[in-house]
Amino acid sequence: VQIESIIETRPGGHDLLRSESRLLYLLGQGSRYEIHSDNGTPFYYVQFFKELFDEIKGAIEVAGFDVNELAREDVVKALMRSFARGDDPDRIPLKSQCYLSRRMFMYLKKRLKLPIYEEDWLDYFVTNKQNLPQIIKVLKVERSGNIMIQVDCLFLLSQLLVDVPTIQQAIDMGILPLLVDFLNPQNKLVIMVNAAKAVYKICIYGTVAHAQALMETGVIPKLVHHLSLADEVVAQNIALALASLASKSTFCRDAALRAEIMPPLLRLLKSSNQLSTMQTVSEVIATLCQGDPKPDFALVEPCLEPLSHLLLSDDEQVLMNSCATLT
Repeated sequence: VQIESIIETRPGGHDLLRSESRLLYLLGQGSRYEIHSDNGTPFYYVQFFKELFDEIKGAIEVAGFDVNELAREDVVKALMRSFARGDDPDRIPLKSQCYLSRRMFMYLKKRLKLPIYEEDWLDYFVTNKQNLPQIIKVLKVERSGNIMIQVDCLFLLSQLLVDVPTIQQAIDMGILPLLVDFLNPQNKLVIMVNAAKAVYKICIYGTVAHAQALMETGVIPKLVHHLSLADEVVAQNIALALASLASKSTFCRDAALRAEIMPPLLRLLKSSNQLSTMQTVSEVIATLCQGDPKPDFALVEPCLEPLSHLLLSDDEQVLMNSCATLT
């Protein structure tokens, strides 16, 4: 505010504070991180801190113009300047090497209503699997550091884990112990959610061998433990991760049952009135009750009474899951 007051008194200062040029200048002032990996290809990560957000928001309010009238390409160019080297502002990296923090992207788009689009930013980066080594390196370095960088990298990781070669590469680089560590309850809620999503992706798109590797990290008891302690959103993600792991083999299924997954799962169902929770829990129960050979009846018997209530649901997905449990 004090700086703006000084600028206001200077010749042309009033118009400068209310200009489109100032807003575009501020969009190019994000904090830039350069991350290298062993393959020598860096990627560049930009986030905006609260002070800069406040300045951008203030510039829009002072200017009084409709940000939707800004040209899309001008906004992209302005944001790309945040990725340039400080000593060489014209040297801008390839877009496939640039990642604008997802949280920053959503704030700029949803809160400030700027004309920016996922295809201009996120799509370029999340489809570039060459960035996997750098992402994992950042997760190792930032294990107890910048939370938002952790969140973004876990999000990016879950977007890339969609095929066997990529999952194998991630495992070879040591991602499994990292994910288990990020599932520790002392971590922030958003960290645990994104770590559970990455585990889920490994289970869905990986092989039985990948599921076995996950089990060897002790992830099942840890996930079951978190299922008892987590808030409902996290619990749903953890439950889906456990279901996808249990679906890989009867060995994985039985390991989940022996880890006593059923009691916290049923407590989650009983304590919630959310349809999404009913759908998730019914899917997990169906997974745990299927397979050949059949599971130990003593371990799945507790779900029979709740199952009788699920069969009265009006939701098609809940009914399908419940019927699959009985087959």
